[in-house]
Amino acid sequence: MSNAISKIEKKAAQSSTILSVLSKHSEKMEPSDVAVLIELASELSADISSWFIDSKP
Repeated sequence: MSNAISKIEKKAAQSSTILSVLSKHSEKMEPSDVAVLIELASELSADISSWFIDSKP
């Protein structure tokens, strides 16, 4: 279970870092930037969902 939490934390940190860098260097996000964030959010959501499903007794 700690591996699942670690994966979730890593993806959340990646998303946060990407948003921070983009907001500092550009007022407008490129479509490719948005696509990367959507992909990370999707992976993060799937990891969180599977973590809750796997943690049920």
